[in-house]
Amino acid sequence: MFQDFFKNLYFQNLKVKAHNLIGQKKLFIHTHPRMWMFFASLMLVAITLLCVKPEFAKGVSESLPIKEANASNAPGTTAETPNWVKTDVLTAQQKEEHSKLDELKQKQRVASWISKRYKIANKASNLFVTTAYKTAFDIGLDPHLILAVMAIESRFNPYAESSMGAQGLMQVMAKVHADKFEDHGGVQYALDPVVNIKVGSRILKEYVRQTGSVERALKTYVGAAQMSHDNGYGNKVIGEYKMLKAVASGSKVSTLAQAKTTDKRSARYAYSEATVPKVTVILRKAYGGGYIAMNSRHLKADFMFAWPTAEIAVMGPEGAANIIFRKEIKESANPEETRKQKVAEYREKFANPYVAASKGYIDSVIEPSETRLLLKHSIEVSGNKTVMTPAKKHGIPPF
Repeated sequence: MFQDFFKNLYFQNLKVKAHNLIGQKKLFIHTHPRMWMFFASLMLVAITLLCVKPEFAKGVSESLPIKEANASNAPGTTAETPNWVKTDVLTAQQKEEHSKLDELKQKQRVASWISKRYKIANKASNLFVTTAYKTAFDIGLDPHLILAVMAIESRFNPYAESSMGAQGLMQVMAKVHADKFEDHGGVQYALDPVVNIKVGSRILKEYVRQTGSVERALKTYVGAAQMSHDNGYGNKVIGEYKMLKAVASGSKVSTLAQAKTTDKRSARYAYSEATVPKVTVILRKAYGGGYIAMNSRHLKADFMFAWPTAEIAVMGPEGAANIIFRKEIKESANPEETRKQKVAEYREKFANPYVAASKGYIDSVIEPSETRLLLKHSIEVSGNKTVMTPAKKHGIPPF
């Protein structure tokens, strides 16, 4: 019973509240009739205007912000808004940052490789590489070509100087290109690494522009423009350039320099350790270390022959006379005549094959016409020789 009572009371309260709300609205409408008439007439005028002039309705619809919102959200459409423009700017900045990061990695790889290959300090190699990259960017040249020229010209020695007067990392002829040093303080800064790289690179760039190719520019740079060849200078630079490019790209390139095949120490070692028949014929000058290295008796030659024209001595007669008889030549009344006499005296006493033959360094002084026969006989005699060497796995080459 109590439950039914409270339920009826609850529904009765709801009816009262709803009646009050509806009554208030009717009361609002009845109490403001002019306002409702004004709004109704305004709506009628607007509807009539839109029906009479459709272009006005089109303009109003395009000016509404709702259309722009719908267009931006519609599938298959791309609205150009400030957000898209901002996104493009950020993408360009990111690309530039990635490019700078790649260039920095290239510099680090190249600088580290140069430091190990040419045994120079990391700080110095970083300076050379950074300057080369910046200069190359300014003048429009490949930075690895600049570094390759430095490697061949001076092996990255900033204080290198040739007998012809070429100076610095890129071996610039300061006297010839003095005008190019004016913007850098003058030729007294030719040995400054940064200045030398900038000036040398501009000279190389100018030669490339004049000749039309890197190969001819390198030939001109080394001073062989009027010659038929450059003694392999261009090939050396191009070879170094290719290695630097590979290093910059991340490839592994050995830092060991190729051994020189014409090393006198290697030749001397080969002569001394060879067990085949070894026969030597001295024709003319055999002085000092050259005589010893070229398969002499001291390097275990089997047979040693010399022509009568051979000169075997510590040094040449002219140089030896100037040193040994310096005091006598200086004090003589006719120094030039005295010097000639002393040169002839030295040649007669020492610079001949007979002194060496008397000491056992030469087996025989032969006539040129006998050379072929004696060579044949010597090879036949020593063809089956046996050399007893110490029990060892390998020798000790002078590398």
